[in-house]
Amino acid sequence: MLPFVKKRFLQSAELCQKFKIDFMLQKINSFIKIFFSIKIKFKKPKSSKIVLFHADGKELLNKYIKEKIVILDPLKEIYFIVLLKSLLDFSFKNLLLNYNKNFILMTNPRFVFTYIDNDLKFYFLKNFFKNTTFVAIQNGYRGTINDKKYKKNFIDSMECFNSLVPKVEKLNCDFILTFNKAISARYKKFINTKTIVIGSIKNNSIKKKKCISKRTLSFIPTISINKHFAKKIYFSNKEFTLSLNDWLLAEKKIIPFLAEFCKKNDLKFQIIPKGNGKYEKNFYKNLIKEKSSCTILNKQKPLQAYEMVDKSNYLVSIGSSLAYEALSRKKKVAFLAIKKDILKKKGFKLDFRQLDFGWPSKFKKKGYFWTHQDDLKEFERVLNFITKVSDQKWLKIVNNFRNDFNIPYNINNSMFTNFLKNLNINIYEKNYQ
Repeated sequence: MLPFVKKRFLQSAELCQKFKIDFMLQKINSFIKIFFSIKIKFKKPKSSKIVLFHADGKELLNKYIKEKIVILDPLKEIYFIVLLKSLLDFSFKNLLLNYNKNFILMTNPRFVFTYIDNDLKFYFLKNFFKNTTFVAIQNGYRGTINDKKYKKNFIDSMECFNSLVPKVEKLNCDFILTFNKAISARYKKFINTKTIVIGSIKNNSIKKKKCISKRTLSFIPTISINKHFAKKIYFSNKEFTLSLNDWLLAEKKIIPFLAEFCKKNDLKFQIIPKGNGKYEKNFYKNLIKEKSSCTILNKQKPLQAYEMVDKSNYLVSIGSSLAYEALSRKKKVAFLAIKKDILKKKGFKLDFRQLDFGWPSKFKKKGYFWTHQDDLKEFERVLNFITKVSDQKWLKIVNNFRNDFNIPYNINNSMFTNFLKNLNINIYEKNYQ
């Protein structure tokens, strides 16, 4: 091997090894934080008609469901008596599954809901409780990459169901409430379930307001950023280690372009952050030469991002859930879905199909308001279209878009409350239409 080739090879190997060590340390650190944050409860969990698997979404469900909801979330709180019974069953290999089963046995619910539809563990439970109704509610747009070793509990890439679930084990759920027909079909491919399209329950809960702003363009990120992002590993397997810096290459190209585009076209440029931390704000500010040319908005309350969307004339994203929800609100949205193109150019040979615009629906590489091409001319074409198209033409385009892709904007979640009523779950009538 030539000396300079050997040197480069050794450097690459050392860098890859460093990334893997950093990744392991991140996991250990996360485990320690979770372990010491868990609350221990010594009382027995109360019987309840409804159990919510994971605490996420309880506040939203309480807006519609007029029933007591008990939380099953062993990563946040553990009932000692449930844990003790699970240990006495001598099933140490499947302790978490055993804990979940025993909790449900003790609370004896008629319904088990989850708002974390990408948690694989939820779909094993139905096998043990044939007379209990299990319901999953989609909380975000599914489409990224997964590593079966490190992300075996939460599924962002539904293709990983095949690699993570043995063929002898079945995934079951009575109902999955989804964003659109394409996602429904995808879930039914891997899970024995019925699906009902209701759109986004969060999006539907916020009434659409008329935009009174003038010439405002907002970028919607796909990921939140903390102080450790420079060292963070986004994905790792035997062949590839993809850092968060790699994952953010698309943002690093798009943000400077948008700042210049807005300056040239007399538009106010702002960013609706994924989180609300200073590191995320600093990350975006540092991508722009003229710091004053961009405003990073502050979210003061839950679901305020939807109000920020309504106050924007134009929106741009790589492919966030909020951007698809904005499209369902008939907002003018540009999708610069270029992550796949950038990462493939960088040599990552992974399955990036789920990063395409509108996945799992299949679209061409470019259309009126989207592109998959890492090309500044393409960015310009798409941005020129959404900022110049008339309201009438825009509505005609989105209203006549393919049926399997459309996400309904179901004001006040009337489809969801209808579903609850059909299950004989008491609801707050003021929220029922």
